[in-house]
Amino acid sequence: MNNALNGPTKHGSASRLAWFLAALALATGCSSKFYKKSSDDSSYRIISQKQESVAGQSTPFTIEPPESNLRSHLDAAGEGLPRGGPDAEMPDHTAPKLLGLADAMRLARYSSRDYQFQKEELYLSSLDLVLARHEWTPLFTSLVQGDHVWDDDERRVEGSASLSMTKKLATGADLALSYTLGTLWVAGRGMKPELTSSLDASIVQPLLKGAGRAVAEENLRQAERDVIYQVRDFIRFRRSFTIDIVSAYLNVLQSADQTENEWRNYQNLIVNRQRSEFLEEAGRLPRFEVDQARQAELRAHNSWVLSKETYEARLDSFRIQMGLPPDAPVKLDRRVLEWLIANPPQPPEELQLADAVQTAIDNRLDLMTSRDQLGDSERKLVVARNGLLPRLDLVAKADVSGTPPRNWSRTKWHDGTYSVGFDLDPGLDRVQEAATYRTAIINLERSKRRLQQKEDNVRLEVREAVRRLERAKQSYTIQRMSVDLARRRVESVTMLLDAGRASMRDLLESQEDFVSAQNALTAALIRQTVAWLEYRQATESLELDEEGRIPDVTPR
Repeated sequence: MNNALNGPTKHGSASRLAWFLAALALATGCSSKFYKKSSDDSSYRIISQKQESVAGQSTPFTIEPPESNLRSHLDAAGEGLPRGGPDAEMPDHTAPKLLGLADAMRLARYSSRDYQFQKEELYLSSLDLVLARHEWTPLFTSLVQGDHVWDDDERRVEGSASLSMTKKLATGADLALSYTLGTLWVAGRGMKPELTSSLDASIVQPLLKGAGRAVAEENLRQAERDVIYQVRDFIRFRRSFTIDIVSAYLNVLQSADQTENEWRNYQNLIVNRQRSEFLEEAGRLPRFEVDQARQAELRAHNSWVLSKETYEARLDSFRIQMGLPPDAPVKLDRRVLEWLIANPPQPPEELQLADAVQTAIDNRLDLMTSRDQLGDSERKLVVARNGLLPRLDLVAKADVSGTPPRNWSRTKWHDGTYSVGFDLDPGLDRVQEAATYRTAIINLERSKRRLQQKEDNVRLEVREAVRRLERAKQSYTIQRMSVDLARRRVESVTMLLDAGRASMRDLLESQEDFVSAQNALTAALIRQTVAWLEYRQATESLELDEEGRIPDVTPR
């Protein structure tokens, strides 16, 4: 065995074999972290490039959750909210439990399961493109073999090491190269190890079926476009996700505001009941009106209990939506609603329906995807039509064998075997190809119908968004006037009751109407805010800032 190992060293080729084995050992010794980082670097680079092509800018992207997200932090600490940049890891120090709207939009991206799933979908599509691009690079494979063989006559040691490379060409051709080193040592013959080598090369160029860039690169082209589609979907999902968080946050605040209104009404009705009892004792109010005041107090108490229950249920649902347990110690900042009341959104006075629809038709990312998918179907029909052709390939091969040279200049090229010829498969069985072609025709027609349906749906969505926004604007204006009127009515009836010119029923009705108007005003404001955001999403005019927030509804 030692002679076998020492012999090739004298010939120089053994040293090349040793270096090859060492490099192979290093390659197989790479850790799983190395391959994970390699995949991440390639995928994130692709995502950044596609974001640039779709949106004109790229935003930081990673599927790795921070080491300490909102849920884990609350589970560990039991209180407080972590602070940090929009894409930074959560620091260790804590802040109060109060969660502002800006924090909610930012932190939801850490904890939301739906958001994480969409990021992973984008990552996986980019990983598919990494693999598709890799197929067009030179692909290297290697194989090392060794055998110790013995029988009654002799013992021998055989070994070989090969390195192969394959490469796809844009013309549809497949190029293959292979270099093999072999050694043979027979014990007892006193001979040096016998070294051999071979160099093989071949190229197969389709001339009919499978020929041409359009056919050869179809899978790569589709993988490139699929990432763009996924980037568009993620951009729209990110905006819709943010609108959902804003809407859910404001709905919780609406319930909190309604609970507070019901509580104040309950307290006012306690005062009314006490006043009615005093007036009864003074002989200025009949007993049945005192009973009315008591009954109104009981109804107000019940309304406060129900509204409080609704508030707690909505808050629990919002925590779940944020990816938190329903009992997480998180409260929402009611000052957000106060800020929104002082700074309501300002949609245009008049919305031009035709302009809004045209803006959506021109700019909607999902509609762009539908148009591009129609082009995909047209390309696939061309590829399927090519698959009906007979396979005619130009094949060239070369095989050079002999003892391994010290340098390529001493290779005995004239002793090699060379060939060039044609392979023809007339395609006697074309059932599969015919089915693929017919399917491609049907898919093309379906793509046309889907595009038409998508355009109609976009028009419908914009029309509904315009109507919903107009209705919300009018409702908000009406409710503002209703609150002012209800407030004046309570003040007027109170003075009339003290003067003996109004009944307790009049006061109770005015107070009930005032509470209803207050609740309706808050609801109308939130409906107008959400309708304005949905309108901008429908027309693809909603933009998020660098931290993923909606500036118009985020307190400074």
